[in-house]
Amino acid sequence: MLNPEVLLGDAWRTYYEYFQAVDGQRFSTSLITKKPVGIRFFPECIIWMHVIGSKLHGRDLLIGFDLYHKAQKLQILPTGLKYKRYFKPFSTIPRIFAIADAQAPYTNIANQLKQCCADSHANFKHPRPLWKNPEFFISYLSSSMKMPIQSKLLSEVNS
Repeated sequence: MLNPEVLLGDAWRTYYEYFQAVDGQRFSTSLITKKPVGIRFFPECIIWMHVIGSKLHGRDLLIGFDLYHKAQKLQILPTGLKYKRYFKPFSTIPRIFAIADAQAPYTNIANQLKQCCADSHANFKHPRPLWKNPEFFISYLSSSMKMPIQSKLLSEVNS
């Protein structure tokens, strides 16, 4: 499965598929790529297949056993992926914002910062995020194009 935002809109066609997750919940997808997509694990290991499109929470790509089965000689080891002489170790992706334990006077501020941090725009908890705040954008009279205020200021400084 691939997040539909990764590819352009014209790369997809309508295709309905229904799944049941391990926890018993059912979900459906409504997109599939028009042409096969190449997924490159290693320089000599590229798997071409049609990919189903679905919004994945915090992920752009989800590899299933159908793709793993197609990739002959690709091994999933406890420490990483191996293909012939190539090896890629598994690694953790650190959070963008990590807050260490704060000293006593700063615990309240640290808790507020933890509540404001999000892994993606979908998880952003502020009631008025900048990308939805109309005061942050300028409307031009000649067109409906909107531009962030910061970009306008930078273009005025450069000219």
